Amino acid sequence: MSSRSKLVKNMVWNTTYQVLSLLIPLLTIPYVSRVLGTDGVGVYSYTYSIANYFVLFATLGMAQYGVREIAKCGNNRERRSKVFCSAWAAQVLVSLPIVCVYILYIIAFSNRDFIVSSFLWLFWVVSSSLDISWLYFGVEEFAVPTVRSVITKLVGTFIIFVFCRTSDDLWAYVLGISLPFFLNALMLFPFLNRYVDFISCPWAEIKRHFVPNLRLFAPVIAISLYSSFDKILLGLVSGMNEAGLFEYSDKVARMPLAVVTALGTVMLPHMTESMSCSSNGKESESLLQSSFEIMQFISLGLAFGIVAVAKPIADIYFGPGFGKCSIVLPIVAIMIPIIAASNVLGVQYMLPKNMDKQYTKSVVFGAIANILLCCLLLKPYGSIGAGIATVLTELTVLFVQGCYVKKQLNLCRMVVSAFPYVIIGVLMLFLVAIISPVIIMYLGYSWVYLFSLILFGAFIYLSFSVLYYKTVRFLVIGDVREK
Repeated sequence: MSSRSKLVKNMVWNTTYQVLSLLIPLLTIPYVSRVLGTDGVGVYSYTYSIANYFVLFATLGMAQYGVREIAKCGNNRERRSKVFCSAWAAQVLVSLPIVCVYILYIIAFSNRDFIVSSFLWLFWVVSSSLDISWLYFGVEEFAVPTVRSVITKLVGTFIIFVFCRTSDDLWAYVLGISLPFFLNALMLFPFLNRYVDFISCPWAEIKRHFVPNLRLFAPVIAISLYSSFDKILLGLVSGMNEAGLFEYSDKVARMPLAVVTALGTVMLPHMTESMSCSSNGKESESLLQSSFEIMQFISLGLAFGIVAVAKPIADIYFGPGFGKCSIVLPIVAIMIPIIAASNVLGVQYMLPKNMDKQYTKSVVFGAIANILLCCLLLKPYGSIGAGIATVLTELTVLFVQGCYVKKQLNLCRMVVSAFPYVIIGVLMLFLVAIISPVIIMYLGYSWVYLFSLILFGAFIYLSFSVLYYKTVRFLVIGDVREK
């Protein structure tokens, strides 16, 4: 199988999984928001964010480091086995003490009202020591992780719909999210012998993974400061109601990102292997440019689409009590194309080029910006302030990354390739605003109205994008190439 064919195959598998990851929350959110309300969702967000920190400390930077190290082994099974066994041993040695600390936290410090939810998140925390998905991604095998994730997510969805019936059933919602992480990790082990052999590793081989892993942990923990810490702080400062409003607004904006960044997950091992061969420089640059344009095409369409239907999403999709989300949603939607761009520069270029220090600095700057912005905005503006802080934080990360790679990459060409989709998105926004009262007149303010508006916006965006692609795109890109 050719390199590009394999890349396309992996993209299909990973996108399939990410689409499922998108569809399941789309089904559960309107149900859970009505059953648990803003306070219940706020407690979920608060306890999830705390458990997330323990998971991050347990796995360090293995999600990126493990993929990169396995990818460097190529088809050498003996070398791959040695790297896997030593890296996983290092992961277990770090994660088991963290699991013990989390149990102590629950017993000693967890709020009594949250203790059941905190204990159920233990499935997720324990899974951090068992998670070896980085091996499969490193060998560019996406079929196995995708299939097992589909199965476990369906199990989790079943638990949510069957057992989460009243506002007292928050435990069922948490279990439906936490248990699949544990099952995912267990289901990967039966397929291990296809790719590696278990061998004993000396301590010297195990300990060599700690330092480079910690280097990649720095950006992971920095990113978590502006993806989880703000929710914890919002719950403490503004209450669980505001935390619940921001949780679902942020979740709806980040759900499409799962599909967008699926390309980044596939590209990391491919770009690592490609960049390790000096003769593949032009191919790597071409792939990066194509990846950037595809991700901006998707992310800009999603961002403008969310802005266009923010009010009916808050009123109809989320239900009573979530009206303020119509203001928060358009704000957080701005981060979608920003994160897509930083994924290309950071994950798809800087990490494969071993620019770990520069990548770390970019997200550390973002974390510092987020802490300062949260201190300024959360108390007076609540969930709206959290949305503004998130967008400005992601913009800071992208700006710093751009400064580091501006000499190696043609950033001007990338920006130009995305600009037409901004114009198309604005046009879609304008046309949706015009057609919205007409649809309400005939269908009423209902679920049918919401679906119709989404379909109309998608049709407009795709139609004009295809028209642009077939008419003026080659002329515009051609002019930039000549310059």
